[in-house]
Amino acid sequence: MAVRQLSVFMENKAGRLADICEVIANAGANIRGFVISDTAQFGIVRFVLSGTDAAAAALRSADFTVTESEVLVLDLSEDRPGGLAAVLKEVSDAGVNVEYAYSLVEHFLSLSVTDIDSAAKLVQDIPIPLLAQADIDAL
Repeated sequence: MAVRQLSVFMENKAGRLADICEVIANAGANIRGFVISDTAQFGIVRFVLSGTDAAAAALRSADFTVTESEVLVLDLSEDRPGGLAAVLKEVSDAGVNVEYAYSLVEHFLSLSVTDIDSAAKLVQDIPIPLLAQADIDAL
């Protein structure tokens, strides 16, 4: 059982990710997970969405380069040490390579930014709760 994933080519500059997310939102699609692979000049954003067809069409209409592929989505809600390791071992023992992986969005998002202090202040003004390492450790 596979899930469709969209990969979107993106210039690596301020506002580009916001533009892509706005197009997805305006299409009525909901982001369930994403990851960005970047270089100095560009990035590839991979999305798992609800409303994939509408999002793909809207992104293409907005002149974004979009490709589609299939991924497996695992339910790891049974929160126990070793759960992911067991899945990965089973797959690798069969000779299947994991090319990349990313978590799907539930409530938390990790952002790497160029100025963490400024970004933290901006987010707090929205307000969006920010987590500390102790919060992560307590999950």
